[in-house]
Amino acid sequence: MKSFLPAFAVLLAALPCVAVQTQKFTQDSFDDFAEGEARGVAVASDGFLRLGVEATRLAALPVQTVWAVADAPDGTLYVAAGNEGQVFRVGRNGQPEEIFKAKELQAQALALDRRGVLFVATLPDGRIYRVEGPGKSSVFFEPKEKYIWALAFDAAGNLFAATGDKGKIFKITPSGKGGVFYDSDETHLRCLLFDAKKRLWVGSDGNGIVYRFDSTAGAAAIPFAAWDSDFREITALAAASDGAVFAAAMGDGKGGRPPPLARPPASKAAASGAGGSVGAQALEAAMKGDGGGSDGGADKSGAGEIVRIAPDGSVERWWGDSEDVYSLAVPGPGRVWAGTGRKGKLLEVIGPHVWTILNQLEAETLTTLLPRGERWIAATSNDGALWSLSGATGRKGFFESKILDARASARWGAVEWRAAAGAAQLLTRSGNTAKPDKVWSGWKTLDAANRIQSPVGRYLQYRIEMKAEKDGAEPAVDRVDLFYQPKNQPPKIARVIVTPDNIELVRAPRPEMPLPPIAAGGAVGAPAAGTNAKGAAATSANTAVEALLAAARAPLLQQFRKMGWRSVTWQAGDPDNDDLVAQVWSRASGAEKWTLLCGDLRENFFAWDAARWPDGDYVLKVVVSDLSGNLPAELLSDEMVSEVFTVDHTAPAILPDLSPEALKKGTLSLVIRDTTSVVDEAEYSVDGADWRPLLPVGGIYDVKENRFVIPISDLVPGDHYVNVRASDSADNIASATIRFKK
Repeated sequence: MKSFLPAFAVLLAALPCVAVQTQKFTQDSFDDFAEGEARGVAVASDGFLRLGVEATRLAALPVQTVWAVADAPDGTLYVAAGNEGQVFRVGRNGQPEEIFKAKELQAQALALDRRGVLFVATLPDGRIYRVEGPGKSSVFFEPKEKYIWALAFDAAGNLFAATGDKGKIFKITPSGKGGVFYDSDETHLRCLLFDAKKRLWVGSDGNGIVYRFDSTAGAAAIPFAAWDSDFREITALAAASDGAVFAAAMGDGKGGRPPPLARPPASKAAASGAGGSVGAQALEAAMKGDGGGSDGGADKSGAGEIVRIAPDGSVERWWGDSEDVYSLAVPGPGRVWAGTGRKGKLLEVIGPHVWTILNQLEAETLTTLLPRGERWIAATSNDGALWSLSGATGRKGFFESKILDARASARWGAVEWRAAAGAAQLLTRSGNTAKPDKVWSGWKTLDAANRIQSPVGRYLQYRIEMKAEKDGAEPAVDRVDLFYQPKNQPPKIARVIVTPDNIELVRAPRPEMPLPPIAAGGAVGAPAAGTNAKGAAATSANTAVEALLAAARAPLLQQFRKMGWRSVTWQAGDPDNDDLVAQVWSRASGAEKWTLLCGDLRENFFAWDAARWPDGDYVLKVVVSDLSGNLPAELLSDEMVSEVFTVDHTAPAILPDLSPEALKKGTLSLVIRDTTSVVDEAEYSVDGADWRPLLPVGGIYDVKENRFVIPISDLVPGDHYVNVRASDSADNIASATIRFKK
């Protein structure tokens, strides 16, 4: 007998009966809030939203990328920007004026001497220019190196230059004479810093090492490796008043492929090849035209960390995340600011694992942080701009959440949110496109009962507007729950299979199915859309863990041979994970009226005694509905019709030809005929000998009636008999004994 089921079991995702019930989005952690946009609102690592530092745009630059900024004593800001070797001067009126344009592709670094004279470093074919105003520039020093990454003056007026791609530091006297101060084993030396003790700190690219020179006297010196990071590149250094130094590193680890350093994002002039990154690896790759291994993703996440190198030389890790850090500053004791390469975030870190996103500037990358009195200057790329940052908390701001996906059209309910002190207002908007656009609704405030007033839709976003009170009270929000009721979605039948004849399916005992191991403390699964109103995770058939659990719950079916019986099984699911109820209908092929075979089925299979049915062709229709999980008015269903199958209880007829004329030919002729199914097997035995296969005259079992010839010429004269048995494709078996005399 042919097996209906292969070695694997038929499975149905028999999920729990959760139906379409009220669910909620909960946002109460740093990770939840950090995915949103904060303007003037701080997102703290403890999961609170508070007012952040105030940011005011000082100047909009006519370029996308800013590489360096220098602040002159008279309040003038000099900006190395763009991709054509440009330097701009920005006065107090905020209007940028181009004062220098290098022959080289990039103006990368700036430095001001004690008299306020500007020095500009370029690349490739690195040169250092002395710029005293528009049209007043000259080459100050030419180190014969490809890249010049950073400049810094010491107390004596000597200019130090960090270069690549041979990793050298040059020391240049005020007269413009200089030479190699240190020749490292690194590919690039990326950043320079003089601290209050006149020590020189250097960050490298290649092995990600921070070097410290305790003295820079003389033409050359030997450094001490203050920190050997686990990253490729040291991107920024900042000195604290207590003698500590902060360092930022990024990259995908030593010895590996350079990380996707497409930050700052490539500008509109990217065809020139310099819009790749502040980092040495990316710019060098851009020179070669290969993009540095990046696929251009301004949204690509990196990996980096910030450490504090204490005065005694010990190193403490303060922050680490999947973001690149491009700038550091120390606004006060026990804290450090960092500018990141994702959504222009300004981070404040106040100790190991304690940090706050103070603000998000309207740009992609925060490349520079400079002190200016009680305020700070920030420079951003994409779009290129200069900003003024307050050192204290601002008076107002807003936070916009990430887009919340209900996975189906939903009715919105009430909002529960915890807001303390100050003034805070929550608004929402909704739509049916993944990104807010012109076809979304406008922002709407909640009603008096805190109910969402946005129209029905699949997506929702909320906005919290904060304002400090006149008495100084500042608002704080640490949790937002938004309730919603998804619209019921119809179930779906994937397939319907009718078994061959004489098979009954029954539920098999389930063996133990261990789940795969997980790491200690790891999450088994997370709700894809939200949680239900009772606080339990709303199930989602889209996660790998839930799919595995669904398979573990699905019934295993065992097949048994049972004459006359037939079975049907189907595979169906529901987007809302509603429990399904099924009906099975039948009709003769070609008929119009359906007859209910069975209803209210909670399994995904049904077996019945088909011996009571007349021979013929039939089809089944399976209808599944989510009635058990919804109100009758919201009932949704799906149906599928099976392929035509045959019911056949009648065995073939064996009709011999015993006429003298046939026997005289030395053969026994017979016809095997079936009224419903194809005859697919026959065999014979002569006078009780072994059974031998019997083939039709045509050689193929392909019709309901076949003629056969059995040779009898070798038989001795006398009485004989031949036993014949035959079966059809429905496993009906016929047998006959044919007696004759030769």
